[in-house]
Amino acid sequence: MRKRISSVLLIIGICLSATACSSIRLFSNIMDYITDNDNPLSGKNTDERIIMSLEETYPEHTFSVIDSFDNEKGEGFFLMKAE
Repeated sequence: MRKRISSVLLIIGICLSATACSSIRLFSNIMDYITDNDNPLSGKNTDERIIMSLEETYPEHTFSVIDSFDNEKGEGFFLMKAE
């Protein structure tokens, strides 16, 4: 029984290494996506990200920050102006 379990684990390990599905590579791909400079949210603060999301959702309005987003309280105040 122990040999069978070892054999199955060995086969799974070989398959994962052959298909490049290792957790290190997956983590590396996720980090590359997060830090990608083509990402429009890269390098933006929370207020800029919120404004970008609101403008994308409601393109007919313009938004401005009244009270900056507070991470501790989980709130901020943004003003919407109709064009």
